[in-house]
Amino acid sequence: MVITNDWAARNLVNVLLPQLAAVPGGNGGRVRFHRIAADQLRRLWRAWEEYGLLRLVLRYDGDFVPRTIASDPRQPGYNVLSNHAYGVAFDINARWNGYGVQAALVGQEGSVRELVELANIHGFYWGGHWPQPIQDGMHFEWAREA
Repeated sequence: MVITNDWAARNLVNVLLPQLAAVPGGNGGRVRFHRIAADQLRRLWRAWEEYGLLRLVLRYDGDFVPRTIASDPRQPGYNVLSNHAYGVAFDINARWNGYGVQAALVGQEGSVRELVELANIHGFYWGGHWPQPIQDGMHFEWAREA
């Protein structure tokens, strides 16, 4: 998928998240995110750090990607833009929290469940709360101002 106008240039910013610098897939702590949610994203990652929860982030699996929700044309939502395409979503620990399967439980390797409460407080929603079969335990998205 290609964005053909200047939407990305007008709306996306580079955000430095030092908490991601050493995380595999973390791109040295540099992410692309929508400008309206960038400060909240920084506050969320600082909160996770302050509460000693960064140890739970084993891998960063991406943020801005211009794509639809489903990559398979046989799936519902195939023609609907993903929140990743709007620069308001990111994925972590995908290996342990696949799309459409139950997310890793607290205490299991890769679990992100302990991150959810602070994410909600900071205005982010967790895809693990979506109903089956679209549960997406790796996925966090900006939902509201906080």
